[in-house]
Amino acid sequence: MAIRRVAYGTLGGGAAAMILFRGGRARAACAAFGSGFGAGSAYSECQREIHDVLGLNGDRKEQHQD
Repeated sequence: MAIRRVAYGTLGGGAAAMILFRGGRARAACAAFGSGFGAGSAYSECQREIHDVLGLNGDRKEQHQD
């Protein structure tokens, strides 16, 4: 799952770079931003899953629906 999110972020950033920018450095920067966004998203998701498995809630407050 994590690798997929990083790949999608890189592809999305690369596609946006091809459309929006002409220079090679600008395209690389946009693709790197997309890759970083995907990596951050994957990290957050993995951290949430690990906390759920280990029963660590941290600062979260459970919300009850009435």
